[in-house]
Amino acid sequence: MVKKEEQWQKTAREYLDQLDSNDRDDDEQMGNRAGWELPDELATTENHIAAIKKAKADLEAEAIDKAKRKQEQNRAKAAKDGKEYNPRKDPEQAKPDDKDQYNFTDPESRIMGNSDKASVQAYNAQATVDVESYIILAADVSSAAADCNQLIIQMEQVKQNTGRKPVRCCVDAGCFSEYNLEYLESVQVEPLIPPDQIKHNTWRNPKRYWGRIPKNASRAYKMRRRLSTKAGRVLYKLRMASFEPVYGFIKQQLNLRQFLQRGIDKPRSIW
Repeated sequence: MVKKEEQWQKTAREYLDQLDSNDRDDDEQMGNRAGWELPDELATTENHIAAIKKAKADLEAEAIDKAKRKQEQNRAKAAKDGKEYNPRKDPEQAKPDDKDQYNFTDPESRIMGNSDKASVQAYNAQATVDVESYIILAADVSSAAADCNQLIIQMEQVKQNTGRKPVRCCVDAGCFSEYNLEYLESVQVEPLIPPDQIKHNTWRNPKRYWGRIPKNASRAYKMRRRLSTKAGRVLYKLRMASFEPVYGFIKQQLNLRQFLQRGIDKPRSIW
């Protein structure tokens, strides 16, 4: 993108230098035009430069925002550990990498991996489903590829839409994090989130845990142990039996397999 900007700027300068050398008498040959209008090819060039400048500004703003979020996470972690946090860098000075990508067709979308393990320009659709009624309790569209940061947003939307909080929360390994587990514990919702991707063989031959839970056991250990029990496996299987049919209905019966509108507001409205 940096090279393209330099190329278009060079083209613009060369054309303007040529224009300045022309005789102003050529105005009469321009018909109804005053003679100073930019030709279509240069107008297009200016549009390209303006688009690249906007893209660079958006990437810079995104880099600063990302640095600020990371700093806040580090500050919260240090406070939890009883340590003093002294940031080494000012987040306002953060710069995007030259290899960072920008989509000019839909800048709000992001490159994500799909079910075929291919990279596509997309949005991330989220939904929370009641295991008994198959009713969608919360739904949203995000431009973030990772699911981890969407769990709290979904839980807050469930409380807003229903006026109640769930008894337990069954989600896949993509949402496992200390932060999410701490949040669910703070609102008294039982978490069932595997720390690792669960394969079919894992369900058929679960690892057995014996003895008491160690005092210094991590949340990941406790969760693996919980999901290895008969009760834990039964409860977690409810996720597949409730969530997957809803998505299958949306894709097959409603034929909603992709968003055809640009900008996150339109896909969010459709979803």
